[in-house]
Amino acid sequence: MWLQNVNQIGAQKYDPNDRPLTYAFEAEEIAQRVLGSEPNYIVAKTKAQIGKVYLVKGEGDKAETIMNQAYDQIVTIFEKTSTLAAKYNQNLVEAYNIRSESQERTDLLCDNCEKIVLIC
Repeated sequence: MWLQNVNQIGAQKYDPNDRPLTYAFEAEEIAQRVLGSEPNYIVAKTKAQIGKVYLVKGEGDKAETIMNQAYDQIVTIFEKTSTLAAKYNQNLVEAYNIRSESQERTDLLCDNCEKIVLIC
């Protein structure tokens, strides 16, 4: 995976130079410069990638925030029942899984999983 390196004993670790996050932010900036500020699929995809980098880094709050932004863009462009909405909903499930166990987390996971099942 491009987000991780393998150290001398074969264990994976996050890139110490933080290149994945830097590249993801650069991709988002370029996409917004080329495509404008209106919601679009490419910008949503770059936001989702930034969220995935935050997940790998263990920064769940940041991942959740940025993945919500990506999801909002997708449902603005398409609709909440599109298969793309299900994919971006799955990203949110991954972000919610980072949270410590609580009733709120369980409710969020259940709601999002139910939305995904209804779409499929």
